[in-house]
Amino acid sequence: MYQHELLDLAVRRAGSDNQLSKKLKISRACVSAWRNGISVMTAEKTIQIAEMAGVDPLVAIVGIELERAERIDSPTVFYWQKLARRVAGLSLAVILSLSNSSFNSTKMLVAASNEPVFCFLYYA
Repeated sequence: MYQHELLDLAVRRAGSDNQLSKKLKISRACVSAWRNGISVMTAEKTIQIAEMAGVDPLVAIVGIELERAERIDSPTVFYWQKLARRVAGLSLAVILSLSNSSFNSTKMLVAASNEPVFCFLYYA
């Protein structure tokens, strides 16, 4: 779920999956594999896509790693969930602090993955 949402945000800025793959210097098939849940982004690609999407790379990495851990039923799921809640708390603090600022074009996307809630602050 999270990987798909992150891709959607990046594609919104890139124009299409094909354009995104060109900007990332990867095959269109790789983007398709991510979309279809066949593979999971590397940390390096997660950071690049997050930056293209206007999402905090730290939030993106936690989201992707939590999804990866859930997919393989890893014992690390608990720790990624715990970290995700901390990151979400920090994101909420940032959102609240920006609510009185001049960021009128700021939008918020909230995606849930089991227990933790991820808040992504991106700029339209």
